[in-house]
Amino acid sequence: MYRVVVRAKKDADAARAMLSRYYSGWGVEVATLGGAREPGRAVERLAELVDGTRYVLVLLGRGDSALAELAASAPPTVVFRSLKYAKVRNARLAALRAELERARAALRNCVGWAGSAYLLSPRAIPLFDCWDPAYDVFFGLGDGFRARLEELVGPVGRNPLLVRMRAGLHEVYSGPSLVARLRFPDEGLPSGERVGGEPVDVELGELLKANEAVVDAHERVSLAFLRERGAGADEVFVPVSGGKDSSAALALAVKAFGAKRVTAVYVDTGVDFPQNPEYVERLAAKLGVRLEVARAPVLEELPSRGLPTHGAGRWCTGLKLEALRSALRRLAQTASEPVVVVGDRDAESESRSRRPPARRGEVGLELAPLKQWSAALVQLYLLREGVGLNPLYLSGFYRLGCYVCPALRGWELHVMLRDRAILERLRGAPFLDEFLRSKGVRPPA
Repeated sequence: MYRVVVRAKKDADAARAMLSRYYSGWGVEVATLGGAREPGRAVERLAELVDGTRYVLVLLGRGDSALAELAASAPPTVVFRSLKYAKVRNARLAALRAELERARAALRNCVGWAGSAYLLSPRAIPLFDCWDPAYDVFFGLGDGFRARLEELVGPVGRNPLLVRMRAGLHEVYSGPSLVARLRFPDEGLPSGERVGGEPVDVELGELLKANEAVVDAHERVSLAFLRERGAGADEVFVPVSGGKDSSAALALAVKAFGAKRVTAVYVDTGVDFPQNPEYVERLAAKLGVRLEVARAPVLEELPSRGLPTHGAGRWCTGLKLEALRSALRRLAQTASEPVVVVGDRDAESESRSRRPPARRGEVGLELAPLKQWSAALVQLYLLREGVGLNPLYLSGFYRLGCYVCPALRGWELHVMLRDRAILERLRGAPFLDEFLRSKGVRPPA
């Protein structure tokens, strides 16, 4: 999935030592520009290395700064990172790893304004510091999402860009301007402040058109990864939740392996938002894949165990994982080369960012084709593929799951309590009132 490019052989030796220490099992390739110091000599070699099947991370020393001008013509799956050291080989391995992580973050997070739409590319002039590995970007799509935002910070225009930063802080961009800041706490309701700027309406058609080549480029890398690492797979299983990431993983798996070899696996807890299983059924039908539903007895265990809480009290996760694993083991019994395609993305958490894109799982090889994608890219991909988004996203949700999940933050509670359609679907749902009271919220009448 990745190719690291440096100028010379000794720099490559340092890169390999760093990868051996911090990225064991990732299968990252290392290549050089043949020692070239001038762009004219390096351009042909770089063209050979940028073949569309890998993310290319070009690390340059301070003395190689002239080569950075090659970035202007590179595709959006290539990023150049200039180090503060004279040569790449001069950096300590930990420092070199940190620079590689910043380069990977820029691949997914750099967003610029292209006059009428946002452009998701490291070639764009970034609207914010896109080199921070903790960040993620997504669009506030749908009238419901927009309404919930505007209740907190005033007008934001259609389809604003949100930057998820650290400690629950989010920045809201409308067109090229930062217009607001939000805080989504784990406990308590969200808050926001207006920064300034006039709202700009971004048309969805313009957004898709501006990023057509970007989406294509990332899809090519992900499909090449799946086909290369999953070559020989006779059965492909994709755990799906109704969320955007697992849905995009399913769409990619179908393109890579064909619908006949793909089975989607959904775990029903009994306390899911009803929109989730409905969306999964539509998605499976649209893509033409078999859908298997496993049952995790979360609803049945709630009376004796009580509501799940963070940390050790999140007992529901164990039940869901066991139900999924049991289903995968059963389904994989007839497969000689099973592959499991998962929707993991680096931006979700630090722990996920440390997992290799391909690893051995319980029932077969696990592949994570979305590892390098941003949430915004996933959104555009699902829209471009014509499968759409779970309607909960269009109402304003960022995270999906069960309606008693302790991971639902103040933002999701804000959306739930103000969207009448969501509340109506949940009316009479078992344990909903108890959950809301545990969050310090009065249940709706």
